[in-house]
Amino acid sequence: MKEIAEYTGMIGMENIVSVTSGIVRILLAAICGAVIGTERGRKHRPAGLRTHMLVCVAAALVMVTNEQLIQVYGSGDPTRMGAQVISGIGFLGAGTIIVTRQNEIRGLTTAAGLWVAASLGLAVGTGFYSGAFIGILFTVFALVLLKKIDVYIKQHARSMEIYIEHNIE
Repeated sequence: MKEIAEYTGMIGMENIVSVTSGIVRILLAAICGAVIGTERGRKHRPAGLRTHMLVCVAAALVMVTNEQLIQVYGSGDPTRMGAQVISGIGFLGAGTIIVTRQNEIRGLTTAAGLWVAASLGLAVGTGFYSGAFIGILFTVFALVLLKKIDVYIKQHARSMEIYIEHNIE
């Protein structure tokens, strides 16, 4: 295996434990992304199962790749690539946010879900499994249970919102 890795120029193949760990991390990231994506897809939101899985897997892959590069070359900054993921995910999230004609903001929770998926991927990619597990629990709590509480409060509120639009020509 080592000879093949050297011949092909592959990095990270020298240590089977490291390779196996990376594969497990990426699979776990796919599961984390699927948990969030399933909930968003069930509600017919712009980014669903596939998008959240891809974001989470990509973020984990970035961190696993970063770790492999540091092991092979013996130097590097383990936080630099993760920081770029967090910066880049903002652009993806911004694409899911729209303002309706009634000046309602839609897609903000989906954008936040993508940001969480990327953060979970980074956590799993670095091997911080307990942080990812707690992150999944809080995310599901926020997306499922808090939504029910929010709907209940809105249904029992004693106020009404009225939008009036007038076009002057």
